[in-house]
Amino acid sequence: MTTEFATNIVRYFELLAGLTGIICYYKKRQSIWFTFAVFLICLFGFETLAHWFGNHKMYEYNKNLYKWMVIPYIFTMYHIAFYKIVNIPYKFIAIFSCALLLLLAIFENLFLAKEHSFSISLTLSFGCLSILFFSLVYFFQLLKSNDILHFKRLMPFWFCIGVFIFYLGNFPNLTFYNSLAISKNEMASHIFRWAFIILNYLMYILFTIGFICSRPKQ
Repeated sequence: MTTEFATNIVRYFELLAGLTGIICYYKKRQSIWFTFAVFLICLFGFETLAHWFGNHKMYEYNKNLYKWMVIPYIFTMYHIAFYKIVNIPYKFIAIFSCALLLLLAIFENLFLAKEHSFSISLTLSFGCLSILFFSLVYFFQLLKSNDILHFKRLMPFWFCIGVFIFYLGNFPNLTFYNSLAISKNEMASHIFRWAFIILNYLMYILFTIGFICSRPKQ
């Protein structure tokens, strides 16, 4: 199996997770997790458009789509989810972190475009660290609460374990993406690419399991 084929399949795992969430939370549409499921469907749309750009060799459009829209969109949604599930004072930290990330993305796109021509690596690094921080905050809060007794039925648990594993495993790849692309180190790029793909599969599988296990009682 080639990395290109495996990458294309990732989108459908993403779509599966989103559709599962919409089905499971349809009657709880006020829930953040229904919004998160819709987010996954929209993300599938963005990545399908990016795939179309790639097939038509519109690489500049592809890069700009990710740098200006997809990456900020992903981390904004994750911060909104964390805002909903962590306790005060971490809610205010989540707001501040999200605003800082968006400002950093704008700054990097406007002033570091030549140096960071392939990806906004500073924004990705900050985003990864934020995700890891808020995931750990949630886990510590979970351990101190009675919810730990039925953690398997909690969507926040599945969400946090999914993003924590994905961003912990992909932190080196996302942080040094530009350097790897410039160096053209094929072996390192190949290893990181497969790690990225496999961790994507795992994250979306965990989201899907979470939607099913946490399905609200009707």
